[in-house]
Amino acid sequence: MGVSERMPQTLFIMGKTRPGQLERIMNTILSIIREGKGEPALLRVQDSEIGLAVRCSPEQRGRIVGLAKRGLEACRVLVDRSRNYIAFSSEPLGKALDDILRCGGSEVMLPFLFRLGHVYGRELVDILELSDEHLAERLITSLEYLKLAGFFRRFSVLHVSANRIEVAIEMEIKMPLIHFLRGVLSGLVSKIFGKSFTCTAHAKSENVVLFEIIPYR
Repeated sequence: MGVSERMPQTLFIMGKTRPGQLERIMNTILSIIREGKGEPALLRVQDSEIGLAVRCSPEQRGRIVGLAKRGLEACRVLVDRSRNYIAFSSEPLGKALDDILRCGGSEVMLPFLFRLGHVYGRELVDILELSDEHLAERLITSLEYLKLAGFFRRFSVLHVSANRIEVAIEMEIKMPLIHFLRGVLSGLVSKIFGKSFTCTAHAKSENVVLFEIIPYR
């Protein structure tokens, strides 16, 4: 085993808690991680959904994943291959995007925010271990990760084909964040499907935006 394979890694655990299981899961994960002198970070609890970031050694990974899958429904586990904690909160990001737009003006900065998001979306697919999943499942898992990071409250994948993907997202409707997410979605899909996509966005209600991702021509 190489040195990099022995280094701590970050697991992102997402799923729905079974009745009465949340406290037991947290206590058991804490006890496992404390063996390696670390602690998990509780990222998100919404309704019955939970998201955890757990820094652990490769030897602890199997125990933690097994515990999560026993205690959570629809459990997904992502591994940060860069071995760094790559999640960042959408709240300070949103403030930064607002500031960028205010300083540079919409004509110049909205295309910049789209491109910034596009690069982030492509990099996210490379960093997370998604290669064993079907193409559509890779997209859903990536969206779950973005929801976990607080970019939006809920999402629904309405259509997936080689020529069009539609995703409805419940979120705070702010222009900079919408353009950044347009870029993120285009980057995700471009990397997952292996060809260039672009993305448009249309507000469907006060808090729902429809993102349409189509091949770039």
